[in-house]
Amino acid sequence: MLANKRKRARQSWVRAAKIQASGATRLRDCLIIEISDSGVRLQAASGRIINRFTLLLAGGRRDCRVIWRTGNEAGAEFIDTEVGTEFVEGSVMRQ
Repeated sequence: MLANKRKRARQSWVRAAKIQASGATRLRDCLIIEISDSGVRLQAASGRIINRFTLLLAGGRRDCRVIWRTGNEAGAEFIDTEVGTEFVEGSVMRQ
């Protein structure tokens, strides 16, 4: 069994979202499986999740960097500043 190396506890939170590569206009579908104030676990609708991306949800966006990946799932940390963040309907989003 893999050791839990998370800095913060994550909560189960299944929601549809979009990911966007830096400078790209095309959005890709994904599913958020878990989220915390420091990161997120995602499942890509198709293909592989890129190393750096912006996570888009109704109510906000967060810049992310992939820490691990297995198949079409990835764990990513939020790399933008935490100043001005808050929980929005159970998720952490930058205002």
